[in-house]
Amino acid sequence: MTVICGYIGAGKMGGRMIERLLQAGNEVVLWGRSPDKLKPYEEAGASIAPTAAELCRRCDVVITSVSDTAAMRAVVFGPEGLAQGAGPHKILVDMSTISPIETEEMAASLAEKTGMIWIDAPVSGGTGGAANGTLAVMAGGPEDAIERVRPVLEPLCRNLTRVGDSGAGQKAKMVNQTLVSTIFVLLSEVLNFAEKIGIDASKIPQALNGGYGDSNLLQREWPRMVEREFAVTGTLDTMMKDLAVVRLLATDAAAPMPLNSLAGEMIRQRVHEGHGGEDMAALFKLYDRKST
Repeated sequence: MTVICGYIGAGKMGGRMIERLLQAGNEVVLWGRSPDKLKPYEEAGASIAPTAAELCRRCDVVITSVSDTAAMRAVVFGPEGLAQGAGPHKILVDMSTISPIETEEMAASLAEKTGMIWIDAPVSGGTGGAANGTLAVMAGGPEDAIERVRPVLEPLCRNLTRVGDSGAGQKAKMVNQTLVSTIFVLLSEVLNFAEKIGIDASKIPQALNGGYGDSNLLQREWPRMVEREFAVTGTLDTMMKDLAVVRLLATDAAAPMPLNSLAGEMIRQRVHEGHGGEDMAALFKLYDRKST
């Protein structure tokens, strides 16, 4: 049976995911607040709905990738939002990174009012992962619903893992963001150390490949930092938004977070200096002010 897929959120990540859904032969329906952004995808085969509600009426599965919790609430529960076209047997897959607590509340409200299932499925892998279909997806929600949408999401991700019930996907994303933010600060510090002690820092990823100090971020981001190539794939502003959620969750759980708290303060320093739109790799500028 053909599944009609709706998509809302044609940003840097979303646009690449729309392209992959179309390339996989899916029937894709789009809606957005800026219709001009959707024209390239319409030319590639997508159809355009006049409202989010109409998109939901026409689709079996709706995928969203929006900026924050407020935007997600507006898309679902605002005037002519998804809830107005929702019903049983429809599934919402939210690939945004938003509040786990509000996700649980919104998912319960949507199910109670319409019968539509909400799966929180934030991703990791950046724009490159979105373009290549190699994202890691952390999903929270009913297991049977996640299995129903797995074939739809296959063109987008390398792995899709159910990590628990509603809200668990967003919580897992906060674990990811905790690791990523801390590691970026650590990479910056260690690169500065390597350069100061006079070794060829460009050789470190090769030298550590397969060792205990190796990581995906070391292999991918270290070379960019060595070359002072800071093209934006994920901003400091976005990480600050996510780390605010991490702090709330950690406080509620009484979970000590001294290392990430320090990393967060260093990121906050760059943001307060007016560099919130820069890439995470640009944290190296905290150590190498000549690169500022």
